[in-house]
Amino acid sequence: MMKLWVDDIRIPKDTEGCIICKSVNDAKAWIRHLGIGAFEAIYIDHDAGDYFADGGDYICLLDWLEGMGIKPPVIYFLTANPVGRANMIRICQKNGWRYR
Repeated sequence: MMKLWVDDIRIPKDTEGCIICKSVNDAKAWIRHLGIGAFEAIYIDHDAGDYFADGGDYICLLDWLEGMGIKPPVIYFLTANPVGRANMIRICQKNGWRYR
C-alpha cells in the first residue's frame, strides 16, 4: 500500500511508498491509474499555490472524489489554513470519510 501526498511545498519525511503530487490533476491521474485501493492514506494540503492552474486548490480533489463516488482511505490534513481545513472537514463529515 502507498501513500498519496498532495502538497505544493512540503515533502514527506519518508518518501518510500509515497506518491508525491503537486497538483490536483496529477493526484487524479494517479488515482485513475492505480485505483483508490492502492492507497492506505491521502495527505493533503488546501492551498495549491503555483499549482492552482492545474486543477485548483487541493480541496478540489475532495470535491472530485465525492462527485465520482470514490471513498478515499483515511485523509490527513497538512494545511495551516483554518478556513480551508474546516471546509475539507465538512466534505469528509458529509460523506462519512475518515480524517485526521
